[in-house]
Amino acid sequence: GQFMKTDGSGNLSFAAAGGGGKILQLKSTTKTDHFTHNTSTVTDITGLSVSITASSASNQIFIIADIFMSGGANTYAGFRLLRDTTAIRQTTAIDGTDNRFMGTIGSHTDQSRYVRSVGLNFLDTPGDTNPHTYKIAVATLYGSTLVHINRTGDTDNLLYPQAGSSTITVMEYDPT
Repeated sequence: GQFMKTDGSGNLSFAAAGGGGKILQLKSTTKTDHFTHNTSTVTDITGLSVSITASSASNQIFIIADIFMSGGANTYAGFRLLRDTTAIRQTTAIDGTDNRFMGTIGSHTDQSRYVRSVGLNFLDTPGDTNPHTYKIAVATLYGSTLVHINRTGDTDNLLYPQAGSSTITVMEYDPT
């Protein structure tokens, strides 16, 4: 219940810990298998979700995700962060008629042998103590080229046999 502090001149003493908030729980999921998607329909990436229940309605959930993605030539991918089925940290239309993809983050690959690490974070305030599942969804934004999760798009080229894993981590934060 205490920590060691300094007065700035090298003198140390103990003080009571508290204030400044604290992390109450941390949960994480790592996706190691492959996922492919090739339409503009926003689709959950299977296995890239994690569930958490806040212990107080005033607590917040901090989400961190890292997605290992690739695609074909000129592949544009849009990603959405969702709480259950609701998109969060999502852009809004400029004038209400904007036909662009409204997402959390996007990425592009210009050749099937290249990969990208797409990262995102967000501090969510669900405002309840219900269980929630946080997940990542993807859409192909350019034509119908394939978006690959956790491997390169070029599986036959032995010079570029990269594969990786993607993660999503959630932490319950008590700000008091």
